[in-house]
Amino acid sequence: MSFRFIITALFLSLLWLSASRAQILGDLVLDGPPTPEQISLYFPILIDTISAVSATVQYRITDGGSWVTGHPLHRIRPAWSDGEVDDAFAGVITGLEPNTNYTVEVSVPVGDGTNVRTLVTTTRALPATAGTPTVTIHAGSNTTQIESIINGLSPGDIVMFEDGTYTIDDLNIGVNGTEESPIYIRGESRDGVILHDSDDEVFRIDDASNIIIENLTILGSQEDSGRNASSEGIRFTGSYVQKRITIRNVTMIGVDKGIITDNYLESILVYDCNLSGNNVWTAPFITTNISWNDDGIRLAGYGNCAFNNT
Repeated sequence: MSFRFIITALFLSLLWLSASRAQILGDLVLDGPPTPEQISLYFPILIDTISAVSATVQYRITDGGSWVTGHPLHRIRPAWSDGEVDDAFAGVITGLEPNTNYTVEVSVPVGDGTNVRTLVTTTRALPATAGTPTVTIHAGSNTTQIESIINGLSPGDIVMFEDGTYTIDDLNIGVNGTEESPIYIRGESRDGVILHDSDDEVFRIDDASNIIIENLTILGSQEDSGRNASSEGIRFTGSYVQKRITIRNVTMIGVDKGIITDNYLESILVYDCNLSGNNVWTAPFITTNISWNDDGIRLAGYGNCAFNNT
């Protein structure tokens, strides 16, 4: 056997090994859109010939940042699932900065080597600070008057509640801004604007997208309703997927449920809010089912994020 033949065979073997490694793993991709403080990762396994149960992660700010070790991606096991899932690694990087470009590297041991994939992506920016109000809701306005004003808004409008207490009966919001020009619904001051509904939802967001609710207080029944859990701060309802709604700098007091949806939502943000319920956590609340239906923040769907809330 010639020396040239041995070298050629070795070279072809290395090429085959390299190609087979590349085919074992797919591309590193985002598992949903980035939020302001996290990036979710999905790394598919195309051929189940590797034994690794996790993949190592490191990330850095793309423009000159130092590498940081992230939480490993863990392996999804189709055999252990009752549903239809694919073999893959998946996980999340948290504690990131908004509107920042990051480079992510994920490494998986394959045979006697390592397979590395790189992803560059940007975290979501927080919505901009509201400008000067374009519309004012005067203290003492009733639910009908408020709904008429809010649902007559156009993209880019900023409506402001004057300081005062407003008696609300299921305030229904069905208006749409755009991603570039959201609609702002805000209070003159967080503690000075109080929207009070003694029974049902204070806000019902119905078929609305691209709006921001901020800088006000929501006051519920202040009395526990047991398993009825009827006093709610903000409820999402609607017939289509509502997107890019932000709730921030809001105080909720005396509600059984804070921010609730039973529908699928996308890219909802809830941050810098304080929510206080009606449970007093005496023995009946702990030893019975009286609090079973109470809830704080429930955001079903894709790309939603709640952070920095109490």
